[in-house]
Amino acid sequence: MTTRTCKATRLMAMVRRLNIDIRQNFDLNMPILAQAACQCETCPCTDACDSWFRDGAKGDGYRVFCPNLELLNLLPHRTVDDLAA
Repeated sequence: MTTRTCKATRLMAMVRRLNIDIRQNFDLNMPILAQAACQCETCPCTDACDSWFRDGAKGDGYRVFCPNLELLNLLPHRTVDDLAA
């Protein structure tokens, strides 16, 4: 990603990378996603985020810089079994 990448695109890339299932309990999770999107808009860590994605988005390095960490942890994550189905 470049530094010009839309911050909403960064959030959705993070959702995909973390295997977050935004369809599960959508009505309950939408306010969390909306809050995360707002935080992305004012995020001071876009360079770190872009670097993490550019380096392959491996591991949990995002935990060091992402202000949405706690919100992302509230959302339902798909398991390896879910992904295989």
